[in-house]
Amino acid sequence: MADIHVLTESRKGSWRVVMHFAVPDITSIVGVPYRTALVASGLGGSTQLPDGDGLVGTISAAEKAQIEAGEVAEVAIEFLVESNGDATASVRNSLRECHARRMAEYLAAMRRKLKYFGHTESKE
Repeated sequence: MADIHVLTESRKGSWRVVMHFAVPDITSIVGVPYRTALVASGLGGSTQLPDGDGLVGTISAAEKAQIEAGEVAEVAIEFLVESNGDATASVRNSLRECHARRMAEYLAAMRRKLKYFGHTESKE
């Protein structure tokens, strides 16, 4: 399964890239699994990619199932693919570095946004 899907050029030199991040199997401070909260909140659980085999801008059934279960989060970004040159190795390294950085940022933001999601109380 791919973690990085490069799609179309959105503006000169900038490309639409869909990234997938593994969501840890942990619970929030209120005891709600983050994977469950991600889907139930509407912040996750769906994909922008069309069904297919996971190649050429599509998503495989296995990848889609992981996203729908909250095991994987999908984020679309704009990225200057050729920021370090247009050689295949340079593009690959740039995308991988971006993925690692964005994954850390995304997971921290997700945990912050969903910290109390799903908590309930009675008035008594």
